[in-house]
Amino acid sequence: MLPPAAPAYSRKKHFLYCLAAGLLLMASPLLLLAQARVGINTTAPQAMLHVKDSSVLFTGVINPVGNPPASGPGVRMMWYAERAAFRAGEAESNRWDRDNVGVYSAAFGLGSIARGGH
Repeated sequence: MLPPAAPAYSRKKHFLYCLAAGLLLMASPLLLLAQARVGINTTAPQAMLHVKDSSVLFTGVINPVGNPPASGPGVRMMWYAERAAFRAGEAESNRWDRDNVGVYSAAFGLGSIARGGH
C-alpha cells in the first residue's frame, strides 16, 4: 500500500518509491512495492508490471547458444533476446526450451513449437 500522500511528484521527473518495512525511499524511474508490483511512470501499479503512457523497448544480441529466461513446462510470456524469439501461452514439457526455439521465431498458444531458422 502506498503512503497516503507521496512526496512531490512532477510529470517532468519520475521517482522510485520503495515501500519496505514502513520506509519510503526515492530514486528514478521505477515504483517498487513490498507487494512486488513494479510501476514505471505511475505511483499506483495495477499489475505486477505496469508501464503508464509509454513505449517499451527490449534489446539484445543474437547468441544461439544462450539459454531462455525460463524453461520447462508452464504458462508464460517471454522474450528470448539471444534468439530474437517471442513466446506467449503455455509450454508443455520442453517445447519452449532452447533446442525448440528458432532464431527470429514466434509461437503462441498451447504447446506450440517454432524451431529452426525463420
